Amino acid sequence: MDKHTASIELSNACRSLYFNRVQAAESFKEKMMKKEQKPRKQSTSIDSALSRLQSEMASLMDQDLSLMEQLLTMNESIEEIKTRRLYGVSKDSLEDSMDLITGSNDSTIST
Repeated sequence: MDKHTASIELSNACRSLYFNRVQAAESFKEKMMKKEQKPRKQSTSIDSALSRLQSEMASLMDQDLSLMEQLLTMNESIEEIKTRRLYGVSKDSLEDSMDLITGSNDSTIST
């Protein structure tokens, strides 16, 4: 496996991890909401502390996901710069070339 392929596989694995963490965070928040909607007996200090802790955990999960999304975006930008340096092309020119090859661009090519 060459460096480029390994880099792509790592990026894909990171994206997969990100999406799994998004689902886990959403599931955690849904469970918290369901607990809050249930009628409670008299709340103790431990119950309120646990509730506060869960709320803080949800906030930390959101921050974690935000940072991970930023890192994924930065990685994509770095990989695009590497590709440009290596092949002398940009992502946009590659997409334009693919449009021309597949014929998905509405404009016609005049020769």
